[in-house]
Amino acid sequence: MPYHSLNFRAAAEADATGEIPVVLLTITHPDLAEPERLSTDPTIRLSTDPLIYGTRHGGQDFKFLPMGVQTPDQVENTSLEGALVIENMHAGLIQALRSVTTRATVDLAIVLASSPELVEEAYTGFVVTDASADVGSVEIRLGRDVAPEEPFPADRMTSDHCPGLRR
Repeated sequence: MPYHSLNFRAAAEADATGEIPVVLLTITHPDLAEPERLSTDPTIRLSTDPLIYGTRHGGQDFKFLPMGVQTPDQVENTSLEGALVIENMHAGLIQALRSVTTRATVDLAIVLASSPELVEEAYTGFVVTDASADVGSVEIRLGRDVAPEEPFPADRMTSDHCPGLRR
């Protein structure tokens, strides 16, 4: 179970609260000049020309885009998967999705709007497993890249698996 601050726990348990949980996304890919940073909340004004709202965390600006986030389940013995549904307001989002041929990496952090420097939960090392788009939204499915966790070689060279090794 992840550690949560007292403010986060109080907000989660309250019937009503002024605290706003914010999901910060960092999307990285070798073809991107710099990571794409997105926020689920227009916490502060980041710039006036063009007018951009978002969240500042760790000295980085996370641009606000309306989106729904399904964080990965933390159930033992299940694969961690999540999903993002982003309103198609970002001009280059679909173009960026179509231009890459390898998987992008996605990290998620949950903070409170009142304390954006304190990470309440973090989900790191996800890869984009599927992406689809229509006129109104972009859906991105996230999963773990399990290939590095697979044993190599997959089978051991024993006499049980390779009878020709018997003498």
